[in-house]
Order: sequence, then structure tokens, then C-alpha cells
Amino acid sequence: MKSRSLHSLLLLALVGGASVGIGVLVISSSLSTRDSFDVKHSFAILRSSSESPRKADLEIINNVKVVDPTAQAASTHLASRRDGLWVVSTEELLCITQARGAACGLQEEAAKRGILLGTFQPPTQRHPKPHAFQLQGLVPDDVAQVLLIEGARRFRVDVRRNFFSVERNKPVHFLRLLRTSP
Repeated sequence: MKSRSLHSLLLLALVGGASVGIGVLVISSSLSTRDSFDVKHSFAILRSSSESPRKADLEIINNVKVVDPTAQAASTHLASRRDGLWVVSTEELLCITQARGAACGLQEEAAKRGILLGTFQPPTQRHPKPHAFQLQGLVPDDVAQVLLIEGARRFRVDVRRNFFSVERNKPVHFLRLLRTSP
């Protein structure tokens, strides 16, 4: 049995080019990863064959090392070619990563709550305010939709192959997972 003790919330900020990514790693302290737990039971995307990233995608995969510098990818799965989002599993973590950032969680916690990654473009002379807010998530098999909020407006987004993505010019916030009936 392996044990990993981390603080309850870690914010990750990656600054690359003109974009900023903020990933959230939510972990209870002193969580144990049991040898009997298999994260593949919770995510269909992980039950597909691991994909070899193209040379151009290796930097995206390596964003995981910002969260855990010792992380070694056990499997990699392309969630969305259009969004450039990859799912990476390591011995203990499940991560989502794209060009603007990465977010990871312990596998058992990810199987319950999913993993969210929020990114945005910072202000420039042309765009004096933050813009291009993107919220992406990897959620367990039993989640059909997620409930999000933009300003005062709540809306649902469908989940496809354990993945959802939404991009707006205002911040988008996650409210909850909408699970399918048992």
C-alpha cells in the first residue's frame, strides 16, 4: 500500500506564451492509494488502448511534471484532438493536460469527483481584459452532464467519452456533476 500526504488544495499556474492555465488538485491529507483500486473501472477512456503522443504533443504530456516532477506516464489517451486535451495516468495520479495547463488528482479521488482544468488568455493591448476562458473536465463514467454557471446563467454541458469542454469570454464556474440514474 502506498501512502501520499498532500495539502488539501494546490493551485497550479502555468504561464506559456500568452496563456495561463489554472489546474486544481483537490486531495485530502493522508489519502492512501490501495493496490486493489483500478481507476480504469471508472473511466471508459482509460479502458481504450494507450496512445503514443506525436512529437508535437510530448510537451503537452510533460505539463504533468509541473504538478508532480517525478511523474512517469503509465498511459496516455487523447480526449480531444480539437482541444489538444490528453488524459495521463501515472502510478498514483490521473491528470488532464493541454497546451495551456494541467490538473491532476489522486486516482481514487478523481474516480469520485473528476478533474477540472480552467484556463484563460490574460489581458493584452488588443484585449485589455482576461478572455478566452475555458473549462475542461474529465469525469467518471456515470456522469452524463455537468452543471456550470456563467455570471447569473446556469447551463448544462454534455459529457462525451468522459470529457467536457466549454469556452466563453467570461469566467465559467463548475457547480456539480449530473450523474445518470443507477
